[in-house]
Amino acid sequence: MLVSDGRGDAARLERLANAAIDGGVRCIHLREPALGDLELGMVAEHLRVRLDACDGVLVVNERSALVRAGIAHALHLKAS
Repeated sequence: MLVSDGRGDAARLERLANAAIDGGVRCIHLREPALGDLELGMVAEHLRVRLDACDGVLVVNERSALVRAGIAHALHLKAS
């Protein structure tokens, strides 16, 4: 499993995630509060295609709209 570091660099995130998928990772958890919904959604869409091709899972933090839109597979919510 790859868990993103939250640095807010979409290009870097996509490069690292693609390398992880190429290396066999099948679950990616995007924790990127600094990225806007549109920017994170674009990264998530690209990764979802790659992960769907290998039966992987894409999880996002606190972005339920991405799950409702079918862009991410699962949602992680912080404990209350």
